Amino acid sequence: VGAEGSVLGLDRNPNMLELANSACGSVASQIGYGNVSFRRAEIDQLAEDLDGQPLLADGCIDVVLSNCVLNLVQPSRRAQLLQEIRRVTAPGGRLAISDIICDKPVPLELQQDPDLWSGCISGAWLESEFCAAFEQLGFSKVALVDRQEEPWQVHAGIAFRSATLTAELPCC
Repeated sequence: VGAEGSVLGLDRNPNMLELANSACGSVASQIGYGNVSFRRAEIDQLAEDLDGQPLLADGCIDVVLSNCVLNLVQPSRRAQLLQEIRRVTAPGGRLAISDIICDKPVPLELQQDPDLWSGCISGAWLESEFCAAFEQLGFSKVALVDRQEEPWQVHAGIAFRSATLTAELPCC
């Protein structure tokens, strides 16, 4: 992002924010500028942070990066999550989203298992729906650029693996 841009990290967990913020000084000294900050927020409610302060305006983000976060959002909140990603992405903006996908729908009993939720299994995206969800939002060049061939885990006959989706939002 260079000296002119900025990096904003989001997390809802105060302990993770404390850890991230503790590294800001070190990062600033290593890269030569302090344009990295962190805010407490829900990934599917980006208009304001969890302290009620304005957070992200429409079309203000050039690059959205996410690493194993989308699968932690309840399926009932996924439409809102996707709309928020689309809302904040600037025309010409790009996505790089690494997450857990699966080859069959996750049954309700697995979705309700807290250990599997914290292990990023319960909320895995069905592979056939992952790319389609971003295409339906108007993103182009949607692709799985890195898909683990061997399953990371198998539960109830369902193969779970990591994958990275990239996409672009057309500028005009």
